[in-house]
Amino acid sequence: MNSEVLLLGIDGGGTNCRARLTAFSGKVLGESVTGPANLRLGPEQGFAAVVEAATLCLEHTGLPRKHLARIVACLALAGASEPSHLAAAQAYKHPFQGSWR
Repeated sequence: MNSEVLLLGIDGGGTNCRARLTAFSGKVLGESVTGPANLRLGPEQGFAAVVEAATLCLEHTGLPRKHLARIVACLALAGASEPSHLAAAQAYKHPFQGSWR
């Protein structure tokens, strides 16, 4: 990992999606809240809230949306406890670095 990496933590619930973007050092760069990120609503809607939250965090730093590709995201999404919803989320093409574990 290097200093170009941005870290994103997501608490994606059924009511709203909270996000915090940090530098690799841990310095908080931005926070945001968007709509529900519940996978029971479908991965498209859940990830739309996540990407919107990440984009808003980037805007706080003055970085454009293209920097989503620099982000390593840790997603905690409502509905992921259901195997079929988790599988759909894992198959969803997201804009962030890395892959599912």
